Amino acid sequence: WSADGTRVAYLAIDPPSPERAARIARKDDAVEVGRDAQFTRLWISDANGRDARALTPPDLQVQDLAWSPDGRSFALLVSDEVGLGAMWYRSRVVLVSAEDGGMLGTVTTRASGGPLAWSPDGTRLLYGQLGPHGHTATRIVYAPATDTHVALATAWPGTLRTLQWRDDGTLVGVGLRGVRPHLLAIDPSDGEVVELAELQGPVRGLSLARNGRVALAHGRAEQPPEVGTLSEAEVLGGG
Repeated sequence: WSADGTRVAYLAIDPPSPERAARIARKDDAVEVGRDAQFTRLWISDANGRDARALTPPDLQVQDLAWSPDGRSFALLVSDEVGLGAMWYRSRVVLVSAEDGGMLGTVTTRASGGPLAWSPDGTRLLYGQLGPHGHTATRIVYAPATDTHVALATAWPGTLRTLQWRDDGTLVGVGLRGVRPHLLAIDPSDGEVVELAELQGPVRGLSLARNGRVALAHGRAEQPPEVGTLSEAEVLGGG
């Protein structure tokens, strides 16, 4: 949804070409790698599903989208090819106009497959940057107004797993230090990490309430996950 609730943005796969449709009709279902790919495009419509139109060209694969809070632009994870390999190793993050899909700028040409997320005030964008050897990724906060990129948790001896904006000045998420998951708070201005709590077992879900409360789906390998919560006082105090 757009922030004002008047429009909806979504991803949709293009219909098959006439040639591919004819092959399917005669039950020729062989897959020709790298040929006749069906690209996923960014579409936008009004709140009632009318006046739908594509904002991206037919030869660009859109992997993920994040609509800016002011409704004027999208951050997109895109690639020139279809498939998981392209998404994880040959993607880039771009900014496009929400009005006509026009290119506004490129954030990175070496994006990882991680999700995109704007800060609530729309001044910063969270994205993933692929490592030099293509097997690791660093979470980055980008500020379009100053064209600056801040790498997160570079001094923290662990791996970030999931992050969400708690407010304009704080990211909250889960990271692994050794084999232990930790609830973390990260300052997007310098990337510094504060450990809020050590968690018991793998975390399979994280949700933040506006009042600062954190809900977690977590558990051990030998039992189903359970949902638990931490209050704002417990989170801020590390309890």
